[in-house]
Amino acid sequence: MRCTVIIAALLLTGGAAQAAPRPLDCARAPEPAFCRQAQEQFRQESAKPNDYQTMGNVAYCLGTGCDAAFVVNHRDSCRLRREILQRHTSRTDSSDESHLTHCASAGL
Repeated sequence: MRCTVIIAALLLTGGAAQAAPRPLDCARAPEPAFCRQAQEQFRQESAKPNDYQTMGNVAYCLGTGCDAAFVVNHRDSCRLRREILQRHTSRTDSSDESHLTHCASAGL
């Protein structure tokens, strides 16, 4: 199952700018078309600081690489998941809690 996400190129967390996931060379990806699509959608979306969905999408790409389009960084993904729970208490659901539980079990 392929998931394409639209995420911001820059996300502000904790008052400081945090760089978006680092892109990879799609020519080396298992499915280059999905990789290029994820990167293109990433470039087209404008920054949405503190937006719940955008923060979740960035955390997802940090944690999974989004079809081998970006460098995986589990630590930053988990850090952003914690930030989501702190900033968006009224919007969070069981999936947000589940992500945080996974981070804790991985020691992140």
